[in-house]
Amino acid sequence: MKYLKIIGILFIIGIYSSCNNDDDNYSEFNGTYTEISPVENRTLIKFKSSTDLTIIKSENTIDNFKYEISGNSILLTHESLGQPQSLEFEKISENEFKIQNLYADIPENGISYMTFEK
Repeated sequence: MKYLKIIGILFIIGIYSSCNNDDDNYSEFNGTYTEISPVENRTLIKFKSSTDLTIIKSENTIDNFKYEISGNSILLTHESLGQPQSLEFEKISENEFKIQNLYADIPENGISYMTFEK
C-alpha cells in the first residue's frame, strides 16, 4: 500500500511537471500563409513560432524576421540587418490576414495591402 501511494505521488508530480504555461512556441498565426491578393501565390509567410517568421518572395528571396504583433501593426526585425520595420496588420479571420505591402510602393498612390490565407 505504501508503494502505491509513492507511485501515485510520483505520477501526480509527473503530470504537474509536464504541464507548461510557457507559450514561446505558440503563435496565433502558426503555419504557412499564401498571398491571395493583389498577386495570387507571389509570396509566402511562414510563422514558425510566436516570435519568428520567414517571408519567401516570388524571386525566391528568403528572409527571416523576428516579429511582434501589437494592435493593428506588426513589427518586423530582419535577423541579419536588425532594422525594425513597422507595418499595418489586420487579422481578418482565423485563416486570413491583411498586411501593408511588403513590396516597393509608389508613395503618391497611398498605402497598399496584401492579403494572405492559410
